[in-house]
Amino acid sequence: MLLLVDISKWNVFWDYDVLAARADGVFIKATDGRSGAVDKHHLFRSGFKVHWEETKKANLPRGAYHYWGPEADPIQQAQLFFNTVNTTGDLGEFPPVLDIEEPGDGANAKACILEIERLFQRTPIIYTRAGSFKTPFYRLEEPKKPKKPEKVKGNKNKQKSKKLKAKPKKILVEGLEGNLSWGKEYPLWVANYLFDDLDEDTPEKQLIPWTENLLERWVAPNLGALPEVPPTFKDTGWQIWQFVQIGDGKDWGQDPHNSKQIDLNIYQGTVEDLIMLGRQGDVPQDIGSQFAKSVTGSMSAGNGSPGKKSGTGKSSVVPADAPAEKPAAEPTYREMTNQDILNLFNDAANSSDWWDWVVKAKLEGLAASPEVRQQKYTGPKFEDLPGLTGDQKQALLSSL
Repeated sequence: MLLLVDISKWNVFWDYDVLAARADGVFIKATDGRSGAVDKHHLFRSGFKVHWEETKKANLPRGAYHYWGPEADPIQQAQLFFNTVNTTGDLGEFPPVLDIEEPGDGANAKACILEIERLFQRTPIIYTRAGSFKTPFYRLEEPKKPKKPEKVKGNKNKQKSKKLKAKPKKILVEGLEGNLSWGKEYPLWVANYLFDDLDEDTPEKQLIPWTENLLERWVAPNLGALPEVPPTFKDTGWQIWQFVQIGDGKDWGQDPHNSKQIDLNIYQGTVEDLIMLGRQGDVPQDIGSQFAKSVTGSMSAGNGSPGKKSGTGKSSVVPADAPAEKPAAEPTYREMTNQDILNLFNDAANSSDWWDWVVKAKLEGLAASPEVRQQKYTGPKFEDLPGLTGDQKQALLSSL
């Protein structure tokens, strides 16, 4: 079981290394489709790019999410989401997420997630609440009474017109219209809180501090009874549970003057499980190996099944006398995908200016699309790459 956080522009950090030391992974808001139109400038206001780059530097596995807007074009929303993430040079380690909270047309949400799946070439996760992904609930709004017409003087023979009573207007308050059975085809990330949000009028409600036994204290006693899932997911269950919105932000490296709270979640599985979730096509055998620290030092005890106690939330370090695993054979250029090659550039350049290296080597085409990223590398040998110094070429070879 993993301890995850999700963040957006409202989360301002002083120290991403603190976040990486305490979280096993992070989901970051990339785009928002509300207000009736796709917000094309959200990338520059949301803090996404900074969060995405800094968490990568801190060696924290990441996923991106899009907040669905029921009034906006679903295809444009998905394209904005993909383009925003793809502009950074990598699509993250975890699956993309569609955040469905607003009431609206279920067919619009379905079209959006199908396009996200096509673009990312990966099965997305649905984030929602029990009250959001369900049959719709309406309220009736009485029409406003029309103004009384002014009296017309001198018209004694005027006949009284028949008044037609206006019908109440049906307003969608909660839920999604249409057939929602398609939702069970996707992993569920459900928000169902142990406590209400902070209320400044009730000072007894405090932020939840970080402790080594955080999951054992707050989550384990409630597993089984919680979380509540939407009816569509009764048979398939949940993968991720957002259990509080009121984690103490300063304990996770946030600037307490700008962002006090942080969302906390658990995932029923390992880092490798979440990285592999929803992947299509061939998956590298060593996937997740770059996050070895998270795997060995940050995974919680227990099997993550509902009703099972999860331990302290952090596993013990592998014993010194444990048998060493047999090292995997060194891959050759032709055994690697284009994405593997891009990862090697990132490792060799220490994440600083790796994309400059790729451009100098005239290999930017390797990142042209998700399909191209998964193709076998057919470019020149590293020794023959143009534009790179001898030291840079040696750094690439050393990263194999």
